[in-house]
Amino acid sequence: MTLLLIIYAIAIIGVGFFDYSRVKNFDDFILAGRKRGTMLVAASILASVIGASATIGVVQLAFTKGASAVLWLGSGAAGLLVAAVFVVRRIRDTGARTLADVAQTLIGTNCARLITFIIIIAWTGIIAAQYIAAAKIVASCCDMSYAASLLITAGIITAYCAAGGQLSVLKTDLIQFLFIIVGLALTLF
Repeated sequence: MTLLLIIYAIAIIGVGFFDYSRVKNFDDFILAGRKRGTMLVAASILASVIGASATIGVVQLAFTKGASAVLWLGSGAAGLLVAAVFVVRRIRDTGARTLADVAQTLIGTNCARLITFIIIIAWTGIIAAQYIAAAKIVASCCDMSYAASLLITAGIITAYCAAGGQLSVLKTDLIQFLFIIVGLALTLF
């Protein structure tokens, strides 16, 4: 298992450093040059949404709370579909790079500052949870301390994201989405 994780780590860092040479400007780094297709972006969103919280978490919640647990995941999916159909194109047409840019364009500077603050707080927690989950997996699979696995996994994730920007994230999310689909399919059988 350790060898597979090492190969995977080398592969995703390789994606990041391969994409490093393709990043020419800020838009390339944070928006993958605005040139990626719907399928790649959709796979990235699905990889983010269909994670442990959507699979293991909802299953456990359904076990303890019943079928109403599906509403949590279902409402999020409905929101994403509504956004895809009615909102995404309009946001893209603003030329904004971030959600704060969208808020500033459509609502004003004060709202953009508030949204920036909220996003920083929210994403700090989300990223920390991802680092912790990855570290726990690596620690259990590689027989190493949690602290060492946290440093290693955080370093790997940060390296490929910092090197290749959003293009690397989209590509590695596609790989992770395929792993999720294969894992869920194997679970069904």
